[in-house]
Amino acid sequence: MKYFKFSNKLFALLFMITSMMFVGCQKEEQKKDELNVSTDLDQRSTNVNLQYPVLSNGLLKFSDIEHYKQFYESLNQILEQGENSLEILFENKYASEEFISVASRLRTDEFVNFGDAFSPFLTDPIMMEICNLHYEFQIGDQLVTYINNRQILNSNINDFVTQNKIRNMQKGQTITVSDVPNGAFWGEDTDIVEIRNMPCSCSINIEKLGCNQVRIFGKCRDLAWGFGEANLSVWLNFNSNLPPSIQQNPTFTYNIDGNFEYIYTLSSASTIRAIIDPDCITAATKQVQLDFTPSAGSCDKREKDTGWLTVSNNPEGMRYRLKNYSNWLANYEDADLKSVFWNSQKQKWENRTADKLEVSISVSRRNGSCGIDHSDNDSDDCSRCRDVSVGVNSGFSGNFFRHCDGDVTATFLKVNNSTTLNATATLDFDCCL
Repeated sequence: MKYFKFSNKLFALLFMITSMMFVGCQKEEQKKDELNVSTDLDQRSTNVNLQYPVLSNGLLKFSDIEHYKQFYESLNQILEQGENSLEILFENKYASEEFISVASRLRTDEFVNFGDAFSPFLTDPIMMEICNLHYEFQIGDQLVTYINNRQILNSNINDFVTQNKIRNMQKGQTITVSDVPNGAFWGEDTDIVEIRNMPCSCSINIEKLGCNQVRIFGKCRDLAWGFGEANLSVWLNFNSNLPPSIQQNPTFTYNIDGNFEYIYTLSSASTIRAIIDPDCITAATKQVQLDFTPSAGSCDKREKDTGWLTVSNNPEGMRYRLKNYSNWLANYEDADLKSVFWNSQKQKWENRTADKLEVSISVSRRNGSCGIDHSDNDSDDCSRCRDVSVGVNSGFSGNFFRHCDGDVTATFLKVNNSTTLNATATLDFDCCL
C-alpha cells in the first residue's frame, strides 16, 4: 500500500487556498444575502408606497405634513418586519449623499472611554434615522427640532437666528416655557397636530404632574410665524352642575402671547377647566378639563429611558438601553443591545459582531386609574450580529397607557468566544398609588 506524504509547506499552501475559497464563498453568500434583503426591502417599500424626503442643506425635507405622516407610518410597518430594515433602507437611499443621521452616527461610533461614546437621547428608531445630528428635519417651510423625546420646537426654516439659538440649547432635558427662544413654538410629538404648521390657531393641554400638581400649557399663533394673542381662563374648582348663568368666575385669567405654561399646586380634589379664546379671527376657542385627586391614582405617562448603559470584560463589551416612548400612533417599549469590541491596534472600542446576542422585554400597562390593563412580553436573538432590538407596542396612542416602577424591565445577553456578558434594566417612573 502506498502512502502520500505531504511536506509542511505544501500542507500550509493547501490550507491557505482552502481557507481563501471558504472565506470567498462566505463573502459571496453574504453579498447574496444582503442583495436579497435589500431587494426584499425595496419591494416592501414599493408595496407601502414609500415616498422618501429629499436631502436639503443637511436636512431631510418633507413636502408637507401629510408626506411626513405617510412616510413615518410606512416606515413603522416596515420596522415591524425586520430589525435592520431601517438601516438598509436609509443607507441604500442616502449613502451617496453623505447624510449623517443620529442612527448612522451611532452605528459607526468609535470611542476610547464609554463615557465618551455617542449616546443620543432619541429613543424612537424611526426619528433616529430621520433626524440629523442637531435632531432636526424639515416639513414645508418649518424646521422641526427634537429637544427631548417628547418636546419639539417649530420655527421658520429661513430664520437662522432662531435655528442657532435652538441648536445651542441643551438637548435631552425637559424645558419650560421660559427656555423657548423667540421665534419658536413648542409642542409635543404625541400629537400630529402639534407637529403641523398651523397659523392662526391655539393649542391647549392639561396634565397632572406628580402627586399634587396640574400643568396647563400650549401655544397660540398668528398669521405667518407671528406669536398669537389670546385670553386664557382657568377654573381650579369647576362645578359642572351649576348652570352657566350662575357659574363662578374663573380662578385665574391670563393674556396669552405665543407659548404659555402654568403650574398649580392643589391639596384637595377638584375639577380643573381651562378655556383659550384666540384673537385671530379664524382660530377656534378650545377647552380642556381634568378631574383631579391629589396623591391618588396618579401613574406616569411620560416617556422614559435608562440612557445607554455598558457592561465590559476586555476585550468584549456591550451597550444597552431600555426605553418607553410614544407618538400619535401608539406607546412603545423597546430594548436595544449593541456589541462592541476593544480594538487594540486602534486603541478604541468599535461595533463588532458577536457569536450571539439576546434581549427580552416584559411590560405591564396601566389605565387612567392606575389599574393593570394588560401585560406584554417578547424576546429576540441573533447569531453573528452586532446589534439586536426587541419591542412591544400598545396599539393605541401613548397618551392613554401609563406605568409605575417595575412595569418595564428587560434582560440582555452577549456571548462571544469564551466571554458571556449579562445585564438587566428597569425603568424608573413616578407614581402615587
